[in-house]
Amino acid sequence: MQTLVNFIIIFNLIVFFHEMGHFIMARKHGVTVHEFALGMGPVLFSKTKGMTQYSLRALPLGGFCKMEGEDESSGIQGSFSEKTAWQRFSIIIAGPMMNFLLALLLFIGLNSFTGIPSLQISEVLEGSPANLAGIEVGDRIVEIDGVEILNWEEMVIKVRESTGEIAVKVKKGNNEIQSYVINPQIREGNRIIGVIQGREKNFPAAIKYSLKQMGLIFGSFFTFFSQLFKGSVSSADVAGPLGLVKLVDDVTKAGFVTVVFFTAFFSMNLGVMNLLPIPALDGGRLLFILIELIRGKPLDPDKEGFVHMVGFVFLMLLMLFVTFLDIKKWIG
Repeated sequence: MQTLVNFIIIFNLIVFFHEMGHFIMARKHGVTVHEFALGMGPVLFSKTKGMTQYSLRALPLGGFCKMEGEDESSGIQGSFSEKTAWQRFSIIIAGPMMNFLLALLLFIGLNSFTGIPSLQISEVLEGSPANLAGIEVGDRIVEIDGVEILNWEEMVIKVRESTGEIAVKVKKGNNEIQSYVINPQIREGNRIIGVIQGREKNFPAAIKYSLKQMGLIFGSFFTFFSQLFKGSVSSADVAGPLGLVKLVDDVTKAGFVTVVFFTAFFSMNLGVMNLLPIPALDGGRLLFILIELIRGKPLDPDKEGFVHMVGFVFLMLLMLFVTFLDIKKWIG
């Protein structure tokens, strides 16, 4: 039960930010928002302020921002359909952008709290080559065999690729540079010197590192879609709603830091998925607006609405299929 609650909290937080993006930009462009809802199904609680009803609904999964003229041309003031193509484009894309903003804020908060990986040594193993050479906690490895070390991964690679003694330069706490000759030892097939990576708490560096993390995650998404189109992704690599609930259970057991990281990753995932050019998704709506800009005139609203309806049915069938695969995995 707790796992389901955790999933609902994480999912609704992400959905809230997504719909808030649409809401803020719609209000900015003077579009009438009839309802801003969290959840689906019957209304449990609602409050009307101005022309907008804010509601909490019975099924705690999903949400929506209901705008005047969103699905049809109403021809009245404050209608989404009466706004310029670029205004409509900004309203639609604001949802995924808010997902990316949420992810960035979570990553920055997490990296500011835990610190970011650095070249500073947090621990020197007793009796290790580094310990015997005189390297201390707080030292920073800046050079190995005459090659400048810019990150921890480079240091690990240089040590592993070494065949004998290595010349190591470290920067002490007082910024003094000292040189050591260390003979790495072999442990579990790898050459090591016996130092543990430290983390430093630096807010500007946390922002930079968070942006780098997001760049790597975006890259992994593109790699996944590339493999998907090539047919090299198996059903075991795809998770539906039940699979996500199971994943949240595993993540929760791993601790708070992992939960925050997963929430940021999931928010990015939802943002990217919504930008796919599939009818009924934000990406599909953006595609129609781009076509309108190229043609110089809008498409037939009825035809566009029909395409989005077909896309919605397709997505529901796909969701059922992926859920079936989840059940099959659990049974199997």
